[in-house]
Amino acid sequence: MKFTNNCTPEYLLLAAIFGVHALTQTISQKIQPASPKPVVRMRGIRDAIVILKQADSDTAITYGIVRKLIDSKKLSSIQAGRKILINLDELLAYFNMEAR
Repeated sequence: MKFTNNCTPEYLLLAAIFGVHALTQTISQKIQPASPKPVVRMRGIRDAIVILKQADSDTAITYGIVRKLIDSKKLSSIQAGRKILINLDELLAYFNMEAR
C-alpha cells in the first residue's frame, strides 16, 4: 500500500480503521447541499402599501384596510417593538396580486 507525504494523520488513522477503499469511496461521494429555504419578505404595513402602489398605482388598499385584516386574524403579523411586520407575499396572495 502506497501513502503519499501529503496525507494527514487523521486520514491515515481513518484509512487504517475503515480501509483505504471504503474511505476513498466515502470521500469521493458528492454531498448534496440542502435546498435553500425561500426568504420570507417581511415588511412594515406602510412599506407594504408602497410596494402595492408600485405594482398598481390606482390601488384602493390602505393602511386601515391592512390593519383590519390583521385585527380580524385574516392576515398574520409579528409585533417588533412598536412596528407591525407582515409577510408581503401573504398580503399579495390575499388580494390575488402577482408577487414580484
